[in-house]
Amino acid sequence: MQMLAKIILSMCLFPMLSLQQSWAGELQKEIDHLIEFINHSECIFIRNGREHNPEEASRHILRKYDYFKAKIRTTEQFIELCATKSTMSNRFYEIACRGKLKIKSKDWLLGELRRFRSQSRRSYLKNASNTH
Repeated sequence: MQMLAKIILSMCLFPMLSLQQSWAGELQKEIDHLIEFINHSECIFIRNGREHNPEEASRHILRKYDYFKAKIRTTEQFIELCATKSTMSNRFYEIACRGKLKIKSKDWLLGELRRFRSQSRRSYLKNASNTH
């Protein structure tokens, strides 16, 4: 009887673990995309009044990600904790892109996240309609 209970419990938990792995995979995919987006931008990142190139900015954000990783459950939390403002000075990070007004990094990254998710949904729907 105890063996049957273990089998039933594992059958119930397996789908939950699979769902959690899927969620974690999506989270990491979105975070990886945002880091690549930063790396390939031609924008200047302003942190505590100092200008940084995209590579420096992404390295800094990744260091903060390593520190906050255990607290991050959503990509929005990643942006909030790692790419929004200085934890020391509380000053917001800004982005200066050629020919555009300066913008808070949080707004810039949330805009890219919305675009990425929209594009991902369109690709998913397109692939799903091609299989039927």
